[in-house]
Amino acid sequence: MIPSVFSVGYGGGILSHNRNLAEGLAVEDAPFVVKGGQAEFFPDTTVQIVNGGFEEAKGNQLKGYNFHDQPGEVSFVDTDIKHSGKAALRLEHFTANQYGHGRVMQEIRLQPHRCYRLTLWVKTEGLQPANAFRIVALANDHELAPREFNVPATTGWRKLSTLFNSLEADKVRLYAGVWDGKAGKVWLDDWSLEEVGPTNVLRRPGTPVTVRSADGTITYAEGKDYASLNRSATEPMAGQRRGGAVKNPGGQSDSRWRPAARELVSFDADP
Repeated sequence: MIPSVFSVGYGGGILSHNRNLAEGLAVEDAPFVVKGGQAEFFPDTTVQIVNGGFEEAKGNQLKGYNFHDQPGEVSFVDTDIKHSGKAALRLEHFTANQYGHGRVMQEIRLQPHRCYRLTLWVKTEGLQPANAFRIVALANDHELAPREFNVPATTGWRKLSTLFNSLEADKVRLYAGVWDGKAGKVWLDDWSLEEVGPTNVLRRPGTPVTVRSADGTITYAEGKDYASLNRSATEPMAGQRRGGAVKNPGGQSDSRWRPAARELVSFDADP
């Protein structure tokens, strides 16, 4: 008999007791702007996927991508079946590739130690094996967002989304498609990447929140200059598409925040 003292692995028992005990990743100096009594997240909009709608192409050759497997043989620009706009990318005939690949990849520059949301619309028809579809974010030879989406072998358009932390990387290679495919078809459309603010913020000893002015001359005091930033207010289910705002505590007229001031917020989050 082996006694169990605490849960291991995913730690569901521990997290059901206190979600702030999850492992976190540091987000450093996320940019905010003070507006209307709170600091709102001000994302770097230059970080985005080029031609994410797969609409710009010459024949079956897409513009803006580092590669997509065997244009006109494995990957095709499809103007008949698409989620939105004028086109989507269709992947099929996987056995024409020696590895069974049918993928598309774009390398993107981003900010280190920031949080990003990757979103893609996917449709499948008779995909074999069904688990051949993947979305991969690679930086410095390791995955930033290891996740299984379990897309059915045949399904209508469905939205897939995941969060990842860029860690120390200043660029990422984003892949989507099929590895070791045998049969079937996959369509991709409306691929996007956006920086997000405080999401699933962890609050416990060792995971502080720091708010300071953009020039570094002022470090603001929690509870006086800004209200406590906690996990419940920054979970995706709380309706914060781009992460929670940092608010001025009610009744604190002596807060050092000034309208239109730029602030930098650092925290630990569970992506």
